Amino acid sequence: MNTKRLSNREYDIMQILWNSNKPMLASDILKADANMNINTVQSTLRNLLSRNLVCVANIITSGKVLARTYAPIVSADDYILSELYDILPSDSLRRSAFFTAFIQKCSNKEHALDELEQMIQEYRGGCRNVGIG
Repeated sequence: MNTKRLSNREYDIMQILWNSNKPMLASDILKADANMNINTVQSTLRNLLSRNLVCVANIITSGKVLARTYAPIVSADDYILSELYDILPSDSLRRSAFFTAFIQKCSNKEHALDELEQMIQEYRGGCRNVGIG
């Protein structure tokens, strides 16, 4: 994945694509956010295509013309993870402070801790299965 941070407009379009359950036409994206115009949507989609963040899922007939549908290649979770990796320092004390702050901000701390604990157990189990841990 190209780890360069998304612009605000790129992020807006990726959010629309991530929230869709099917590939979308540029005109569908425009309908989802009336603050954009079709030229901005198409230009931004070209940028996202060149960065391999979206793909042309299909070419369909839209009215009387052929049109491309777009789908995200990178999931929202993968993008957020890459952003966190870029901003979190390698110093483990600072990473610990990040997780502490994250848990403190959660409205349901027990649920957040349970989810983290489950992820840790799954990861450790996976590492043992492949001989890493």
